[in-house]
Amino acid sequence: MINPLRSIDRLPALLPVYVLVISLVVLAQLPASAQRLNAQEAATLAYQALPQLPREDQYSRVAGAQRDAGSTLLQRLIRYHQLSKSRSLYYRLDWKLTLADYLGSNEVINEDIYPGADTLTRNPLEGDRAAIRRLSRAQRNQLVQTLTEIFTQADGRTISPAGAASTGPSTGGTTGPANGSSSSSQPNRPPQPRPGDARLLLGP
Repeated sequence: MINPLRSIDRLPALLPVYVLVISLVVLAQLPASAQRLNAQEAATLAYQALPQLPREDQYSRVAGAQRDAGSTLLQRLIRYHQLSKSRSLYYRLDWKLTLADYLGSNEVINEDIYPGADTLTRNPLEGDRAAIRRLSRAQRNQLVQTLTEIFTQADGRTISPAGAASTGPSTGGTTGPANGSSSSSQPNRPPQPRPGDARLLLGP
C-alpha cells in the first residue's frame, strides 16, 4: 500500500520536472508567430542575402577581451529597431525610420543604451553610423526590403505592395455580382403597381 505522506514528501523534488513538462507542452502549442527570429538569426539571414554589406564585427567583449564576431552591424541595428525603439518588424516605413536615425535625419540615438555600449570595449555607435552613411540609396532600400521579407516570411505573413504585412493572402479585390455591381449599389425603387391593387384601398 502506498504511503500518502511519503508521496507528499516527494512533491518538492518532482516540482521542477512538472514545471519543465508543462513548459514544453505550452511551447509546442505556440503559433509560429510567437517563435520569432532573434536579432542574431535575422542578421545572419540578411548577410546571406546581402553579403556586400559591412559587418563591423571587429569589436571585443568587455568580459574576456575577445573579439565578438556575433555582434555585427545588422545585429545591432535590428536590436536597436526592435528593443530600443519598439518599432514594427513587418513594415518598410519603420525600417526606413530606423535608417534615418542612423543618418541623423530622424530621432537621436542614445549612445548610452545603444546595443553593445555596455558589452563591448568600445561603443560601436559612431562606426555603425558611418557604415550606414557609406551605403548607397539602392543598398539601403535593399536592406529595408530584405529585413521586411525576413521577418514577415518567418511569421507566415505576406507583404502588400504598400509595404504593410498582412496575416493572410490577399484576395486581389472585392467580389460582387457577375455584372460588376453589388446589390448594395442599386437604388431602392418602389414596387411597380399590379392589376387589382386599387381594390385593396376600397376595403371590405
